[in-house]
Amino acid sequence: MTKKNVGRQINSRQMPKVQRAVGVRGTVMKNVGGAATACLAKLRAAGDSFMISDLVRMECLVDPLRSGNATLEAQFRAFFTATGTLIVPISAAVCDLAARIRATTNFRPMDTLHLAAAVTHRAHRFLTNDTRLNTFTGLTVEVLP
Repeated sequence: MTKKNVGRQINSRQMPKVQRAVGVRGTVMKNVGGAATACLAKLRAAGDSFMISDLVRMECLVDPLRSGNATLEAQFRAFFTATGTLIVPISAAVCDLAARIRATTNFRPMDTLHLAAAVTHRAHRFLTNDTRLNTFTGLTVEVLP
């Protein structure tokens, strides 16, 4: 991963060719603690980077903004801008793939957008706490406890 792609928004053409990015679903981020925190730390120590879509950013910021929890908001923003975190857009290509995923599965629209973003931006694994998504065959889905 090149330093210029760290902690900022990029598109798929700017993605490094050799990438061990892990797509992280918003609910994993919002429930960080215990097993999820340990898993993220282990992946980061192994050299993995985290791929967070604009949609995940939005999901994570709603609760701290709604409750006025500036500390939690700052923690999320620090994670999003940390070295090894890539922010990827929800593009037309992501939406088109999400529509195809939704047409062939019974996943909810937001879930298909998360999966489509991970596939489109070449994540090698997708972290979630939703056991329904482990039936997706387009990339490796890891369900966290």
